[in-house]
Amino acid sequence: MPTLSAATSSVDMSLSTWRLSLTMMRNATRVRSVQIKQAVRCLQVAKNLQFQGYIDEDVEADGLEELYAEAHKQIREDPFKAQPKSDKPKSFWIEESKKYKQKKLSKAEKEERVKAKIAELKAN
Repeated sequence: MPTLSAATSSVDMSLSTWRLSLTMMRNATRVRSVQIKQAVRCLQVAKNLQFQGYIDEDVEADGLEELYAEAHKQIREDPFKAQPKSDKPKSFWIEESKKYKQKKLSKAEKEERVKAKIAELKAN
């Protein structure tokens, strides 16, 4: 039986490496195809959510051009069209904004607050 030379063993090794890499590529392709399918499904869901208003109104891609042409026509007719007035009085909005505004503390109140925090930390 002839002995294996270094050249023959390197060819065998490269062939086995090639087979291994081919197997890995096949598996990777399967994984990638599954990931691509999942990504496409996610994109379809996102597209439906993003354009749900157009879908509900039955606006097709060809209808968008007409929709925007009409909007531009209305803007050219009256560029400073007044917004519809709110039915709530101004006093309502003043009170609403005060709900979220924090009252400023005086220096004495701030010092008292710091002393209370220090006392609490010392107690623990």
